[in-house]
Amino acid sequence: MTGCYFGAIAAAWSSHHDIFRYVRRIDTRLRTLNTTWLLMIVLTPFATQLLMVRGHETVETPPP
Repeated sequence: MTGCYFGAIAAAWSSHHDIFRYVRRIDTRLRTLNTTWLLMIVLTPFATQLLMVRGHETVETPPP
């Protein structure tokens, strides 16, 4: 499973690197957006694990 996480994060990092190749100036707004985007990448393994563990639970509905 760790290889899958690494692959997803490596692909996102590569894309990020390609996009920022053309950036000439960084302001506060871009830095905030970039930090938020990188946070989402960092949270990917946690979210995936949470869905794998809790995603199979079903919600019981009361009988009619």
